[in-house]
Amino acid sequence: MRAILRADISRKKKRIGLSVVSIALVITLFLIIEALSGSFFNSFFSHLYNTKAEVWVSPSMSFSGIGGTYTEKSLQDDVESVDGVASSEPVITLPSRARKDGIRTNVTIVGFADGGEYEKTVMASGRMPRRGNNEAAVDESLVARMPGLKTGNSVVVMGRSVKIVGVTRGHNLIAAPVMFLEINKARDILDLKSTDLSYILVQPKAGASGAIIARETQKRLGRKYRVQTKDEVIAEWRRQMSYITSVLNFVIGISFLIGTMVIAVTIYTSVIERVREFGILKALGATNWYVSRLVILEGLAIAVPGLIIGCLIGAGVALSIPLVMPMDIAMNAGMFLRAALASIGISILGSLIGLRRAAQVDPIIAIRTV
Repeated sequence: MRAILRADISRKKKRIGLSVVSIALVITLFLIIEALSGSFFNSFFSHLYNTKAEVWVSPSMSFSGIGGTYTEKSLQDDVESVDGVASSEPVITLPSRARKDGIRTNVTIVGFADGGEYEKTVMASGRMPRRGNNEAAVDESLVARMPGLKTGNSVVVMGRSVKIVGVTRGHNLIAAPVMFLEINKARDILDLKSTDLSYILVQPKAGASGAIIARETQKRLGRKYRVQTKDEVIAEWRRQMSYITSVLNFVIGISFLIGTMVIAVTIYTSVIERVREFGILKALGATNWYVSRLVILEGLAIAVPGLIIGCLIGAGVALSIPLVMPMDIAMNAGMFLRAALASIGISILGSLIGLRRAAQVDPIIAIRTV
């Protein structure tokens, strides 16, 4: 008899443990995705946000605001001939790898022109590189990836050693810290022609409309080039990111459904095992509402530890993401409140089948047959 009782208790513990783990996993996944979606775009494309140019011109086969296909410098002359354009600035961009003391990591090389807007980049320390020097400025997120990296150190990029003269703030692109080089140095390191450029940043004259300049420039250049305002570039990338967000939300939905099903099986099995107990309670005058509350409380008793464990793991994982990726993760009370509501929702939905079975218990039949 004792062996049977121990086996019964063991089975109950396993079911309850599985339910707690399932809710903890749902909450963990929920918090990680919430934290990522809240800062995903800003962190991955902070370089776009920190660029002050109002109009972007790039080859039509390139990614907006990033580059990918090189074009000739003659494009810059065509752009500057458009009415209302005050200045234009060629930019080189290319993903690469940086190495220091055996540590390798991804970077995005950005080659900028003298006197352009990148000369005004917000610095955490040091300065931007100057023309003719073997210098680079890196974003502070690269410093986080390469402990001990500081101004005065050298970093190897594409087999070339460059001296770090400055650390920028808030410049990441596609999950990679930006490394700024003077454009001619960037072309040299990337083995490009002296006229190659990825895209052009355009500043309108005072009082001129960026939207109108973009429209006129597009007419002049034709379909070979993509001309967009900064807001249009950001909007385009937001649309692209919305697909990723949809996939993440779908994953949350599936995990929510699985968690609910696990709770439903656990609660329903528990109700079946306690039919006699519920029958006695009803025979003593307990109402269906009273019995239903017992079932709901059992569901909540499973949800609460799952919620606590999930919050601890989810917050820990989310806050650790900046250690491996250049992202600013921000967590707030609202996220944990939504996680709590999600766990309560799972426990209540999962209890519905058990509630229905408990409400149908006939006290006389239950006492006789069980």
